[in-house]
Amino acid sequence: TKASDSDQVVDALLTLEKSMRKKAKDDETLAPQQLQALNGAWRLIFTTGTIDTQAKIKGRINYFPLKAVQSFDTQTMTLTNAIYAGNFAL
Repeated sequence: TKASDSDQVVDALLTLEKSMRKKAKDDETLAPQQLQALNGAWRLIFTTGTIDTQAKIKGRINYFPLKAVQSFDTQTMTLTNAIYAGNFAL
């Protein structure tokens, strides 16, 4: 949530990402399992951007003011983005 310390959130995400990269190198079955787990729609609450973007905005997290959803279809390898005002797609 916005009440959480943004540096702690980003540090936890980076730690998890590094850990998963190491596990994926050690276990060839992990990457396909993780890819399948991405199927579906995911609500975006915030973005961290790249290290360069973080430096430009002098922050590590940008919260989305509107409802934003990314949908993944790993069968077709497609990604769809949507932004909503309430339940109305923009």
